[in-house]
Amino acid sequence: MDTLRDKCQLAMGEGDHSVDYSEVEREVLKRLGRESFNHVKKDDIIQFAAMMPDLPPEHALKIIEQFPEFTRFASDALDTIENAHQSSLDHNKQSQEHFHEACREVRGVLRGELDRDDLSPEERRHVLDLLMQILNLESAKDSENKQFIESLNTKVGLSVGGVVLAGC
Repeated sequence: MDTLRDKCQLAMGEGDHSVDYSEVEREVLKRLGRESFNHVKKDDIIQFAAMMPDLPPEHALKIIEQFPEFTRFASDALDTIENAHQSSLDHNKQSQEHFHEACREVRGVLRGELDRDDLSPEERRHVLDLLMQILNLESAKDSENKQFIESLNTKVGLSVGGVVLAGC
């Protein structure tokens, strides 16, 4: 027989609701160490998200509906991913600018050397070789940067995809 306390707990979303849950939902609750989907913690949401690929989609969606914080958590996760991505791009841009500015300065110095009338042909070739080395360094740095951005975008895409799938 339900006591007044049991009825109050049920009305407040507390207590054991396992009788209302499907077998899959009870298994998820068991893995989370919870009796109900109310008052879950952030760690529970992360643990649940890791379980989602193993759950039938209709059960996963039903469980998500019972996680009041899940949508907000997914949104916060997307914001965090976006901020980290933008920060990485900003730092990368700054690093690239510093590198290319240093190369411009070196090219300017070498250009000044080439303008000298007293350079021997051998010294002139050496300065031209140094200019070619700088150009090769910049080209390699540009290729490295493009690979970095492609890799970063792939990681962000996978992260966003994971959050979106977890939130669907």
